[in-house]
Amino acid sequence: MVISRDLVLTRTSEVLVLTRTCSALLYSPCFYMLVLLFYMIYKRWREERTVKRKRGSGRPRKINQRQDRRLIRLVKQDPMKTVVDMLVTFVESMSRRMRAVIKAKTHATKY
Repeated sequence: MVISRDLVLTRTSEVLVLTRTCSALLYSPCFYMLVLLFYMIYKRWREERTVKRKRGSGRPRKINQRQDRRLIRLVKQDPMKTVVDMLVTFVESMSRRMRAVIKAKTHATKY
């Protein structure tokens, strides 16, 4: 079945079709969606022709996913380690630039 100019959202076995008249056709009796969420998705589709989220604004992360995994591995290896020991081990595995930034930020301030 081909649906032209309609948006089809799927969740496992449920299908929801948003038509141009903003009417919802539910093709599964077990599909549950809040009405507000439905209209937010429809509005995003109508204005931007996509249902994907925009990238959030705000400050970028300090560490990346690879470093997150490394930190989790360190904690799992020895959960009784202190934070200072963990930081030393973690910093040793980082790049030279990151080590310089951490060293510069951890000195005592005059306040």
